[in-house]
Amino acid sequence: MSCYNGKDYIELKIVLVGDVGVGKTSLLDKYNEHESPPTHVREYRRDVTIDENDIELLMLNTMCHDDFERLRHLYYEEAHALILCYSINNRSSFDNVRSKWTTDIATKYASKRKRPPVIALVATHCDLRQHQHELQDLLVTKAEGEGMANSIEAALFLECSSTSGEGVDQVFEDTIRLAIRQRKSKHFRNVCAIL
Repeated sequence: MSCYNGKDYIELKIVLVGDVGVGKTSLLDKYNEHESPPTHVREYRRDVTIDENDIELLMLNTMCHDDFERLRHLYYEEAHALILCYSINNRSSFDNVRSKWTTDIATKYASKRKRPPVIALVATHCDLRQHQHELQDLLVTKAEGEGMANSIEAALFLECSSTSGEGVDQVFEDTIRLAIRQRKSKHFRNVCAIL
């Protein structure tokens, strides 16, 4: 906890991870649409109050290309939560949750012998479900997402849409709650909450 002008606040760092084109930037833009623009190309700051906790929130959008692997690992430093994104209309991005991103995250934290941050698995583009009859065979189902969340031991699974705004605030608010709980608890364990 930090203090500014006599007021206690919690500093939290959330990093968005996932394949190029899954909607990480759109998710951040939608959540921050009434705030000032990013302070840096991929960095957003916002003050929020969640459950009577005043929070200074730093949100980072990782660069996904392999050329930026070293820089991406720097983004993970001191992160309290990772929002791991895939798009429901991009099965490759879903498959990469396990084959690329959880491996990348585990490698980073195993080498530091540190407890990894809270991981929230987030499916983007859920507004496409209304066109499911046309796209049925192409979309990753909610059940598949829930199964993936359980298998990677994510603390949270949610679906959202930056286009409609559905679930966007909940993604950040629920992730913040879990990150605060982990910071306050010495014995936090990842337990998947399917909401």
